[in-house]
Amino acid sequence: MENTNIKNGIILIPDFSGFTEFVFNTKLYTGEYIVRQLLSILIDVNN
Repeated sequence: MENTNIKNGIILIPDFSGFTEFVFNTKLYTGEYIVRQLLSILIDVNN
């Protein structure tokens, strides 16, 4: 059975000044939450 809902795409995530350092210096849960929210927004906007 073939999944016909799969689509190819590219997500470009620029490294805003200090963002990577901010995420790495926060608690693991907080950094994960921030990155998950940003990726979800990018995916939602692209639909």
